[in-house]
Amino acid sequence: MKREERQTVELPGINPACYQHAFDRVTLRKMEKMPVLPLVSGAVIDFVTHHTEYMYSGNAFVINEVSQPDVYGAYVAACRALDVPRPYPSLYALPESDINAFTTGVDRPIVCANRALLNSYTNDELKFIFGHELGHYLCGHVKYHNIARWLTQGATSVVKSKFVGILWPTLMSWSRYSELSADRAGLLACQDFDVACSALLKLGGQPALRGTEPTCSPSKALEAQAAAFRGTMGEFCLLRRLYHDCEHVLGSTHPRLIERYEWLREWIDMGCFEELMDASPSERREIAQALLKDSAHHDLTLGLVMLSADCLTAELKVERKVALPLLRSAYLSGKSLVGTPLERLVMAELGVLRVESDKMRYSLELYINDPSIQKVKKVTVEVPSDDDWSHAPVEFREKMLRSRTSEIKVGIYS
Repeated sequence: MKREERQTVELPGINPACYQHAFDRVTLRKMEKMPVLPLVSGAVIDFVTHHTEYMYSGNAFVINEVSQPDVYGAYVAACRALDVPRPYPSLYALPESDINAFTTGVDRPIVCANRALLNSYTNDELKFIFGHELGHYLCGHVKYHNIARWLTQGATSVVKSKFVGILWPTLMSWSRYSELSADRAGLLACQDFDVACSALLKLGGQPALRGTEPTCSPSKALEAQAAAFRGTMGEFCLLRRLYHDCEHVLGSTHPRLIERYEWLREWIDMGCFEELMDASPSERREIAQALLKDSAHHDLTLGLVMLSADCLTAELKVERKVALPLLRSAYLSGKSLVGTPLERLVMAELGVLRVESDKMRYSLELYINDPSIQKVKKVTVEVPSDDDWSHAPVEFREKMLRSRTSEIKVGIYS
């Protein structure tokens, strides 16, 4: 049975900071400080300006309200959902047979989608894809994606030998993180997790239906596959898995499909998606302003929420989807956990240490009431991080400078 297209809710006042992944934001900041990047950027802008924009505008099928009103309607819905400023980026269809879409351009980015994708996706699934690509545009990813594309396709061997060894590992890591931000934008555009999962499954190679409907929803199918995948990985923690994932470091621009699903599921379970959907325009602006005031502190705190959930689901036998929103409210807003399934958590502290070369080290200490021994036990959790002093939260740096010490304790919850 054909799924009825859903009405898209516009989200005026939404800011890309509200859905940008922490690793994306942090790595992008670090990458922009690399001295080699301005040299590469100049060459890329020249290459893209003269070889890319005119190629698509003169050789691809333009999609607009006249040429393809149905598809363009889905595109406009995604633009309005994400509060994309007018004029909207141009949309083109390419004749390629693989399922793919990308955003390119310089001064004014353009969105391109392959014919195979446009032919096999529903309008709601297209909203996810278009929202994903628009998320790249809004989060400021396009220039750096163009750099990656240029280094692999357009740069001379001399240029590659000079810059790839310096820039490439960081650029590839950032590229994977940027996809997680874009997936969140795609979800905000299609506004249905099952639709987002269906779009991801098709990207992963799901074949066309052969006369029978699937026995479970797309999200349930991915949930089952994710559980099996975690069994081979050994641990759930998404934060550690993404941070320490060595297999993809050398060349992959995208995370694994299952990891994209899990990060999107995690964002929903934390309550972030619902918060943005339910907020008024002024509330969305306030959310962005509070986050941007000290994004490093916000991003680190969300990481602590995830690490705490990993620990407490095992210690207290609480479902992860129950623990995540409770911890987010407790750590970010100071809400009490008394009367909740996590009330045995009596305190959480963060140890902050500044070590040689201005690197920062963090350790999370959770104090959990243990009725069996009638005591509070301490559980220490290592926090994966490669923060340096300049990227540490402002609050931590100010406290260290005031106390003239290289080690402090910061209260997270009590």
